[in-house]
Amino acid sequence: MKVSWDEVLAVLTPEDKATRAGWRKKLHALEREEPEPPAHAYAVKNAAMAPVSFVLKVGDYKMKQQPVLPGFLRVVNDAAAPVEPVGRRSALAKWLVSEENPLAARVMVNRIWQARMGVGIVATPNDFGVLGQRPSNQKLLDWLATEFVAKGWSVRAMDRMLVTSSVYRQAAAHDAKKAEVDPQNKLMWRMNRRRLDAEFLRDGALAVAGVLNTRMFGRPMKVPIEPEVYDLIFTEGEPDNLWPVELDERDHNRRSLYLLNKRTVRLPMMANFDQPDAMTSCPVRPVSTHALQALSLLNSDTMRGAGRQLAARLEKECGGDAACRVKRAYALALAREPEAQELDEARAFVASGGLGKISRWRC
Repeated sequence: MKVSWDEVLAVLTPEDKATRAGWRKKLHALEREEPEPPAHAYAVKNAAMAPVSFVLKVGDYKMKQQPVLPGFLRVVNDAAAPVEPVGRRSALAKWLVSEENPLAARVMVNRIWQARMGVGIVATPNDFGVLGQRPSNQKLLDWLATEFVAKGWSVRAMDRMLVTSSVYRQAAAHDAKKAEVDPQNKLMWRMNRRRLDAEFLRDGALAVAGVLNTRMFGRPMKVPIEPEVYDLIFTEGEPDNLWPVELDERDHNRRSLYLLNKRTVRLPMMANFDQPDAMTSCPVRPVSTHALQALSLLNSDTMRGAGRQLAARLEKECGGDAACRVKRAYALALAREPEAQELDEARAFVASGGLGKISRWRC
């Protein structure tokens, strides 16, 4: 006879359920205070003899055909030296970073360029083959690759070079003559307008509110999620402690880089602003525009919490001075002083208890 847990739970008396709930609460509290496991790292070492690999008939490991010797992809480099049976990983690593092999450097600098400029020199960063797009500037890509190798494969050095360049520091203003020659701005005659990613949007809101936790390093953080999301994902009929949030509330405001990104638990604020789902490779993050984004900025727990914290910050810094609050809010959020009309509208909005209307916002 098989009795399900739901059937057992259904016949428990209210007193038994209350007793059990108290025990579960204590158990969950102990689980949350459990220390971290000892630090460890996975490593590999060369074996005396590597196992032989075989061609598998229809992919079945039981149907082995002829053996396969180690070697590089001949379609990439037909002149590569043969690989010894021992030390194959080391040989591959040395070949990847060899000065005679520009492939890895070209792929990497293309991704660095994409992160800074919005679009890669090769617009398909996962595909440099015949099905991918051609480089918009082949000579620039090759020069960046050689500089990357010459600078010791330092991403920081490449970042410093790019963000201090005249190309990166361009305005986004339109130029009709240049647009006729290069309407898609492939040659970067102006800076592309870019929307903040979900992570930057959340971090920016917390920073303006003055509560962003800038502590670096550490394990991923679990932050509170909306109750309806919890009930949708964790379908147990009682609290199950499957999403234990951090005990220190300051960790709830850590940078989005440290948020646990679980495939089955998507934070609505992040998902609505095109955070990748962690299920498939995402070479280029999509940019969408839909109503849920506006609703998230108005009603999500993240933004409403940041709004309350910003209000508390303004009250602490300015007291009851309404003009000071408005000016300070503009300085924190938009990095500028409000114009005369904006100041009047904002003061009227505050005086009305939030029932007024702001006619325009200019970042």
